[in-house]
Amino acid sequence: MNKRLFKSLLYREFYVARRFYGLNLLVYVMFVVVALLALLSYRWGNLQLYSHLMNDMVKSGVDNVIRFAPVFIAASFWGGSLDSVAYDEKVTWTRFRIACPAKPFHLALAKYGCLFLTWLVSLGMLFGWLGLHSLLTGVAITRKDITIIFAIYSVLAFLYFTIINLTLWLKDSNYAACAFICILFGSAIIIGLTDPAFSKIKAFGIRLLPFTPLIILGLFLLSILCTTILYGRREK
Repeated sequence: MNKRLFKSLLYREFYVARRFYGLNLLVYVMFVVVALLALLSYRWGNLQLYSHLMNDMVKSGVDNVIRFAPVFIAASFWGGSLDSVAYDEKVTWTRFRIACPAKPFHLALAKYGCLFLTWLVSLGMLFGWLGLHSLLTGVAITRKDITIIFAIYSVLAFLYFTIINLTLWLKDSNYAACAFICILFGSAIIIGLTDPAFSKIKAFGIRLLPFTPLIILGLFLLSILCTTILYGRREK
């Protein structure tokens, strides 16, 4: 494939979702600033004067909110491709896509290349904040923290990739979101009605936690395949 064409497709993915990335970055900075101010006040400032009024559970809750609030904002940074695929369907970019000299696989590769790069940026934002928090408080980043973070990323990967492919299949982001919610709630209701099934799924999910990086990689590869097939369809 022409490298210049691939770079153009990759740049298009970033450009279409630029507002999402800019807004997410702004919100992340705001959360970091607020969390820093709260942390400084809670540890050494005015809020510290009231710490003796809090029980251990409340103190733990405050610490976790300060520590993990920016983490969830950073983890969502790589969701810009949801914006781009929804915008593509609104402006009927499929007409250009069919005439584009790039093959369906290369179109899918550009989309997931953008997702992968923004995921790396998201990781940098996330561990940058946790590193700063650790430097100020002395609370180390544990293996359990890393496991939880990658578990969050695996859930987000499933969410993002499913909605992207549903949007390409149904040709409407609203229909895709509704279909995903129906599938999610339907599955939750069926599983919730059978307690043994829920217990088994919960236990299976806990056993999978150490393998979440491999799960994310597998979801990437599977979703690239699905997106390539959907891009390969020809509009009637």
